[in-house]
Amino acid sequence: MYEISEKTLKKAYKPYDIVTDEKGNVGFIQETSMNDCQPEPYQISYSVEWMVGKGEKSAWYSHSELTKHCNMFVKIAECSCHPFGNNGRKVEKLMSVGF
Repeated sequence: MYEISEKTLKKAYKPYDIVTDEKGNVGFIQETSMNDCQPEPYQISYSVEWMVGKGEKSAWYSHSELTKHCNMFVKIAECSCHPFGNNGRKVEKLMSVGF
């Protein structure tokens, strides 16, 4: 077994991250697989729910096969903030803190 480092976990895409593949298909991370039986960088792979277009597969994508654009829940939270307040700018920081 290999330990999954904090660096790898921070770099990993999270559920509901909006991603594209090299062909421009758009989807969100449905599931993040963390396989501690493999060495880095093969420990993390992703299942994607495609919303625009259709990827070549639904799973398991490596990190380098996808590009992250944002997280769906961060965007929803930002849009939910009062338009005259300043809290919308702090949503991503709040949402990135581990539980």
